[in-house]
Amino acid sequence: MSRLRLHRATLTRLDQALVQRRHPAALQRRFWLDRGWRALVSAGGLGVLLAISAIFFYLVYVVVPLMGGVQLEQLAVQPVETASIASEQPDAPSSAQVDLPPAQGLAGGQSQIVALPDGRLEHRLIASHGPPLRHWQLDAPAVWLGSEPQRRVFASLDQQGQLSLFYSTRATPLAQVETGLDQVRTAYWSNEGSQLVLESATQRQIWQIHNPHPEVSWPSLWAPVAYEHYTEPLRLWQASPSSLVSEPKFSLAPLTFGTLKAALAALLLALPLALGAALYTAYFLPRPWQRRVKACLEMMEAVPTVILGLIAALLLAPWLEQQLFSLMLLMVILALVLLLGASLLPRWGWQQRGGGLWMAYALGLLLSSGVLTWLLADGLEQRWFGGSLVYWLEVEQDWAIYQLNALVVGMAMGFALIPSLYALVEEALSAVPSRMTQAAMALGATPWQTIWRVLLPLAAPGIVAAVMLALGRAVGETMILLMASGNTPLMGANLLEGLRSLAANMAIEIQEAGVQSTHYRVLFLSALVLFVLTLVANTLAEWIRQGWRRRQQQLEGHG
Repeated sequence: MSRLRLHRATLTRLDQALVQRRHPAALQRRFWLDRGWRALVSAGGLGVLLAISAIFFYLVYVVVPLMGGVQLEQLAVQPVETASIASEQPDAPSSAQVDLPPAQGLAGGQSQIVALPDGRLEHRLIASHGPPLRHWQLDAPAVWLGSEPQRRVFASLDQQGQLSLFYSTRATPLAQVETGLDQVRTAYWSNEGSQLVLESATQRQIWQIHNPHPEVSWPSLWAPVAYEHYTEPLRLWQASPSSLVSEPKFSLAPLTFGTLKAALAALLLALPLALGAALYTAYFLPRPWQRRVKACLEMMEAVPTVILGLIAALLLAPWLEQQLFSLMLLMVILALVLLLGASLLPRWGWQQRGGGLWMAYALGLLLSSGVLTWLLADGLEQRWFGGSLVYWLEVEQDWAIYQLNALVVGMAMGFALIPSLYALVEEALSAVPSRMTQAAMALGATPWQTIWRVLLPLAAPGIVAAVMLALGRAVGETMILLMASGNTPLMGANLLEGLRSLAANMAIEIQEAGVQSTHYRVLFLSALVLFVLTLVANTLAEWIRQGWRRRQQQLEGHG
């Protein structure tokens, strides 16, 4: 092989030298034309890289303020006698005078902060005598507590003069600063929480507070958080509460989980079908039928995903709710019938016959499976589950059953993934040198042994790369998930539960998020997470594919 390549390269150089002698101007034009096209392609590739980098850095630019620290700045210190309180209070303040031991209600009126003599602060529900939701430890007992009017941000002043700023769902203080005060007679908060006035018997201190996003921290985005009126810490997404009573909940865990759950459910359906179709068309189906099957799959890829989402939401979901047991029974019967049909082929001597008879035989097996399922489904469901599998799961097993669920999404999105996954897998199988399979057949291996022992191990890197590319596409899918998932941000392995993905969540909520608000920036953070997931999946797929191509070239070179 190396000698043949050297011979071809030598002939190419000789041909170029001959053309240069006879037609120097034409060769010169071809040279500059090639250089121009090469520069154009390089510029296009560089432009794509710059665009991807610009998108990434813009997402980071929007997200970084979420993780910025809280700033407390002292604006003024005045003696109490020099000015009246009203002249210095912020616009529309809320004031509070406290007695020892201090306690302060939070915004929403459902919980309060209680200071204990040992310096501990406890977050408790007002109407509950259970354990506290959360607690914090101060260096000294608190002498004053105050909270913002609009958010669950509160401040404390201890006996050592340390001012601490907290948020009700964060385990650590937002900021701490020394004030020199050991008592507070009156305190004023601005409505937006940007200023705080502390007045003792001798002086008044005015503090400027920069605290735009106290609700979000890295642990609260992924770890369970104890919220009001929930019995245990949970990962929840509720970015726009219906009233001040409900606190915003910004956990990306259920959205990321829903994204991966939908993608894996789709691959669970698409991968066996695409792999089986690629194997069958490449090594068993006659060539005229191969062209027809490929054409049909290419037509499937042309179907818009919004059409698939509409069909899944309006037709597939109601049918699946009524025929869940029939579908499960069909899968079992189909597997048994196919195994039985395959075992009968050697006895009848059909394994060497034409493709038309093969197709008729396969269609007969499929039709017989459907007819058998139709005859048995109602009776078995009535006998085993009292007439309804869905009702039995909901009532007897206490499962949460949703009409729009992960199973519906997996079937619709799996249908959308089959064409591209089939094309990539078929390419990987076709790239295996034919001499490898021919050698195995010459040694007496059956077609099935050749596939399992030779073909699939050699094509495995290409198949893995195809799966990673399909995973990247499934992670970024929007319309099917938006229309057929129910958009309920739940975390659970139950395929009959709803879900909400990162992409669908952005499509739903970006229009109602205030610009530069916490909600707005968290949505951009979810876009950044989605960007990283797809980038990692596609990068791994390309890295595996390049390694697989080098391996194939080595196999060809050794031949």
